[in-house]
Amino acid sequence: MIDDEEQPVGHGEALDGLVRAEVRGGRVDELVVDPRLMRLPAQDLTEHIRAAVNAALDDLGSQRPELPTVELDSLAGGLQEVQDRSLRQMAQMNEALQDVVALLREPRR
Repeated sequence: MIDDEEQPVGHGEALDGLVRAEVRGGRVDELVVDPRLMRLPAQDLTEHIRAAVNAALDDLGSQRPELPTVELDSLAGGLQEVQDRSLRQMAQMNEALQDVVALLREPRR
């Protein structure tokens, strides 16, 4: 598990920095609202908070590394090679087991 300090952090703000949000690990880690905004109607205040949190989530999402692309044809070829090798080994083991069984069936001298 990744420590909190090692997880990427997203930062966002609204209303010229009067509302600031920080997200870490997909959760709101910090939310700062300037006390002067407490006089706003609740609906307006929550809109600014929502905007700051969404901006922080967008920032966090932009920090994720791109996943490597996989060449499917190359992967399929590699899997086919592994399958062929496995079939050859199974045939060799089967032949060896048949030899052992044949030895066990021979009468002892």
